[in-house]
Amino acid sequence: MLKIKLIFLSLVLLFSCDNAVAVHRHIREPVEIPVLFRVNGESFPKEWRGEDINAQGVDLDSVEMERSAKIVGKALAKYPDEVLAGNLKEVYVLHSIKFYDVEYGGTNSNDVVYLSNKGTENGYDDLYLEKTFHHEFSSVLLRNYPDQIKQQAWEELNDFAYFDESGGVNSIKNETDGLEYDPKYLEAGFLYQYAASCFENDLNSIAENVFCPTKEYLNFLKKYPKIKKKHDLFIGFYGTIHESFDADYFKAFEEK
Repeated sequence: MLKIKLIFLSLVLLFSCDNAVAVHRHIREPVEIPVLFRVNGESFPKEWRGEDINAQGVDLDSVEMERSAKIVGKALAKYPDEVLAGNLKEVYVLHSIKFYDVEYGGTNSNDVVYLSNKGTENGYDDLYLEKTFHHEFSSVLLRNYPDQIKQQAWEELNDFAYFDESGGVNSIKNETDGLEYDPKYLEAGFLYQYAASCFENDLNSIAENVFCPTKEYLNFLKKYPKIKKKHDLFIGFYGTIHESFDADYFKAFEEK
């Protein structure tokens, strides 16, 4: 991995004829990833703006902009510049995002990651926000490198089949999207209920913890063999995306 300094520029306002977009730019030459906090006409893909999906966003509170920029910068610094340059165009951190009339903590499009941040007082602390970034970005990488993940080996670890063919949308609508660690799910090969909804959400759940491994998660790797095997499969998948992604690389992120 190239050792390139991450430069934090001052928060600036970019003005167009009809809107003002707050942008914090994280530059890792030759990679520049804008982090945006205001909704504009191009924030969401065109196909998301129809009546069905009805994508909506609310501007991030100004008091949260600096903290959000630092968190995204920390997350970006964990990726080789080649991975960012080929897969990520920009990041939105908004107060809230809504699709299908349901609020989401995060989502992603082809090359954009979207995060919600309602403030630490509402549970959106630094760890939650960074984990959500890695969670969502893993979906982008899964779409871009679908043949490099050993999906069959992964799913063979599950004690039961995924329950949501909608990719998790119905789980959120039906409130079967629990994120609390549960021994029932852990023993079956899933970190929590939402991870059991579909393969993508399952992989997302591992991604957020591989990049932000707490002591609790590290204990799960020792206690639950299925979770450990998925952890290893995930690292193997990312290793096909960039050679620096190996077990030692991720071990450096472990809580001391």
